[in-house]
Amino acid sequence: MGSGSVSGPRAETRLPWVPRYGPDVPTPPYLQRIRKRLPLKQKVQYPGSMTTCLALICDQSRTIFGAADTQFSLDYTTSNTAEKIQLLDQRWYVLYAGNVSPCEQALLSLQDQFAEHPHTIAQVRAALIVACQSWPCQMDEDRYLLVAGFDHRRRPHLLVAYDAVGYPVPSITSHGRRGVAAIGSGAAAAEQYLAHYRCNRRTPRIEGAYLACAAKFFSEPATGVGVETHVIGLRYDDIAQLPLEVIDGFRTVYEQQGKLPAFPTAPVGEIGKKYQYFG
Repeated sequence: MGSGSVSGPRAETRLPWVPRYGPDVPTPPYLQRIRKRLPLKQKVQYPGSMTTCLALICDQSRTIFGAADTQFSLDYTTSNTAEKIQLLDQRWYVLYAGNVSPCEQALLSLQDQFAEHPHTIAQVRAALIVACQSWPCQMDEDRYLLVAGFDHRRRPHLLVAYDAVGYPVPSITSHGRRGVAAIGSGAAAAEQYLAHYRCNRRTPRIEGAYLACAAKFFSEPATGVGVETHVIGLRYDDIAQLPLEVIDGFRTVYEQQGKLPAFPTAPVGEIGKKYQYFG
């Protein structure tokens, strides 16, 4: 033999014997988790506040635009049937986000109270408290109510009420001076978009309408926000729903130019010229 060789029989490396798995052979612990049977169907609970609802004051404080998606999510399914902007009277409306049951009952209570035509912001705040207390949240429910409108002195207001289990009275915040409020899973994105374009109470009406739509479009990647969009314009003596062709026109502008830093003034103005509402 040459130098460096090892004499004697060559050593063999043997692997430990692994038995087949069967009724008499226990499954190793590390495979028990893998072989565990999964349920055929698992119920999915969607958070109640998966939506985008927003309101903004513009047109020298003369107009309030409200925008919302129409997607309704419950357990296994979603549909675009929800009307998330509800009129309270000719000068006030409410948008909602949260679990369906407490929101629905609070809206009914609000509508009953607004039948008596509250005039002051203090009366509107009191109506919100009574509405939330009339049907408290249960279990893990919560809700947001965004109320927008004009008081008896023609001053615009935005109020957001929030409550959940354990709240004796809802938390109510005023956003009228800022001129922008949003609720739901897409709220942060919508407010970021409006802040970028410096939306405020002096924004022209046509630009306010576009920004309400575009902020909703911008928030659509958020969880549970639907594509269909509902927009309403409120003035002290007038209320109107934005036509679908206007919303579609704004979406086209948004997809082509609205994601850029500069405001698309020219195409938005062209859309505004076609409709008397923006005259």
